[in-house]
Amino acid sequence: MVSVVPLSRMGMVLSGGILLTVILWYLNLDAKIVYTSSDPSSTQTAISTRVSSSSSSSSSSSSKHYQYHHPTLEMWLKQEFPECIIPSSTIRLKQGGRYIYYDANSETSNVPLYDHETCFVMKARYNCAKNINDNDRLASSYITTNLKTNKLGINSTTKTPIEASNFKFAYQQTDIETSENKKDNNVVTTTGFCDFAKVGRSLKGPVGLSNFLLAQDTNNTNNDTVQSPPKHRTINVLMQGNSYVRQMWESLVCSFRSDITAIQVLIGGPKFSKDALKARKKSKIAVEELGTIWSNLTQIQNGGCHDHDPSVNMSDMYRQGVTVPSNTQGCNDNIAMVEFGHQIRFYYIFHPRMYNTTALQSIYDESWWNLTHIDVLVFNSNQPTSPFHSANRVVSVEDWKHTLKNVQVRDTGLFWGADNPWIDNPPDGHPCMPGMPDDEVHLLLFVLLTGYDVVK
Repeated sequence: MVSVVPLSRMGMVLSGGILLTVILWYLNLDAKIVYTSSDPSSTQTAISTRVSSSSSSSSSSSSKHYQYHHPTLEMWLKQEFPECIIPSSTIRLKQGGRYIYYDANSETSNVPLYDHETCFVMKARYNCAKNINDNDRLASSYITTNLKTNKLGINSTTKTPIEASNFKFAYQQTDIETSENKKDNNVVTTTGFCDFAKVGRSLKGPVGLSNFLLAQDTNNTNNDTVQSPPKHRTINVLMQGNSYVRQMWESLVCSFRSDITAIQVLIGGPKFSKDALKARKKSKIAVEELGTIWSNLTQIQNGGCHDHDPSVNMSDMYRQGVTVPSNTQGCNDNIAMVEFGHQIRFYYIFHPRMYNTTALQSIYDESWWNLTHIDVLVFNSNQPTSPFHSANRVVSVEDWKHTLKNVQVRDTGLFWGADNPWIDNPPDGHPCMPGMPDDEVHLLLFVLLTGYDVVK
């Protein structure tokens, strides 16, 4: 991947009070920013964009240059989130990542964007919903035994249940020490930390991201007005892999549901339980097993899609006193798509390597998605390619969940995994929702915005 010149160096030179014009990428998110002149008085920058022509069976590539205008990205980051401009262009999750506690009563910026009721597409398995009238504010002995209340500065007398959403993943630069970074009684404050969630909310989520990425002005490079994106252009993000990537897709749906302009989920389709996989042996999933597309947004919102084992009463997956959301029998997101603002789409498929070629072609290219191009491929579980289209940028989240889990245990004393009544021995291997998947989504939006790399 082409490295990205730090945003802290992008157009920060002032000459005669004029800010250097910043040219932002449009078609390709894997970009390297270069200056067209070494003269500090120059007001022109360009993006040298590498467009890969590789397919799943070829690694050849060609180069093409675009010059698109977007004067506000770097200015916005410098003014609003200067602590998020990382000179190395690399986010080191374990080294710089921190999980910080927020009292939900006093920190309004950390109010969860959804819960188990308001999110209409979320597997019931992932819920950690608490009864607010429960006398046990920590809800389980696992939490009370392991939570580092003293280290985190948590008020032990609060009656507010402590949940996964009380903790937020933030990032402190490790390659530059700032005078703002402070420690008080071993409790790390948020000053000097890059708060990815706050950036994502200020950005207005996927719609704001697409506005930045699609903004263009090819006619007048001196016009500072952000142009409306062309109507024919949609950013396509393909997410594929295991259920941890599913959780990221669901977090996008849950967190930014008010901006959804289209959605597809599945009715029926292949089963992925241990018994079903054992019975299938090594046979691939065929077209006739795919199930039915459900794309009526209003019906999905009202009906709910919480994909639970039909042999289990759904109410058994929620604590007593917690409202059980409505659910449409057979609805799942093993194959799914969500569109935000008519501008950006996130596609998800669970373990595409389990499908035969004909079934995949039907999903990607023909009767389902009609996926003509892929701007970004997000993957884990060693599934980094698409069988029919190359991606302009590939983002591996292979190590994200595992690394964030280690950071969470280090900083809070425990992993905030699902602990609903259906989980026999909590925590489940899947994080609570809301919780860690939201941290991963805000990190992903930030990475797509800046072009930064992420390492564990």
